[in-house]
Amino acid sequence: DDGDGVCNQLEVAGCQDDTACNYDEAATDPGVCFYPDEGYNCDGSPLCLEDLNANGAIDVGDVLLVLSEFGCQFDCSADVTGDGFVVVDDILVVLAVFGVVCQ
Repeated sequence: DDGDGVCNQLEVAGCQDDTACNYDEAATDPGVCFYPDEGYNCDGSPLCLEDLNANGAIDVGDVLLVLSEFGCQFDCSADVTGDGFVVVDDILVVLAVFGVVCQ
C-alpha cells in the first residue's frame, strides 16, 4: 500500500488532473497528464479567444466590439491581449485572425 487508501494491485494509473486532455476519473494512482498547446484545445482546434461575440468565427462583429471599447482602461471585455487596456494592439490581434472559424 502506498498510503492512498487503494491496494496496490487495484491501482488504476492515469492522469488525475481534470484540466488535462487525458484526464481519467477512474485513476487512483497519478500518471502522466497531457495538456493542449497554448491557444488550442485538446483536439488541436484554436480556442478563438478573439471571438468576442461567441458566434463561432472571427468576423466584423468582433472587430466592432474592439472598436466600441477602444480606449477602455478598466474591466475591458474586448482586451484580447490581456494587458488591461483596449488599444491598437487588440485591434491588430483580432485582424490577424479575421476569418478564422472556431471549432
